[in-house]
Amino acid sequence: MLNVEELLELEENIKEELDDHLTAALSKMNRSGQLEDFLRQLGMEHLLQKESGYEVYKTGKIVVIGQSDVKPEVLLSILLIVGPMPHSGSGKGGYGSVISALESEDGYPPVVRLGSNGLKITKSDFRAKLEEMIQLRKIS
Repeated sequence: MLNVEELLELEENIKEELDDHLTAALSKMNRSGQLEDFLRQLGMEHLLQKESGYEVYKTGKIVVIGQSDVKPEVLLSILLIVGPMPHSGSGKGGYGSVISALESEDGYPPVVRLGSNGLKITKSDFRAKLEEMIQLRKIS
């Protein structure tokens, strides 16, 4: 157990190191599911309660990625809706698929997977997912 002087010295050392290591540490805790516990220990869990930063706009667009026979005019609104596509693709980094990369990385709007048993883009799945998103107030 550290005494008061040692704790104060440790605190100063940690503050000096934070600029270089904080982003990497937060990313690692986020990926391993430990971020919420860490913030709770610091009494800062409220920092995770923030809105996603994405707002619903009446003139927004839905970006649909994947194979579909549904006509484009059927697919209008505001978030990323994904269907079947190859797992491999540019921009996936170290993730198992492009979809996983979109879901995990900051800067992308919410990703919604279509299909109840695997990924599939159909009119009924698309309509059901839109209705669900409206009900959850994710889109209007």
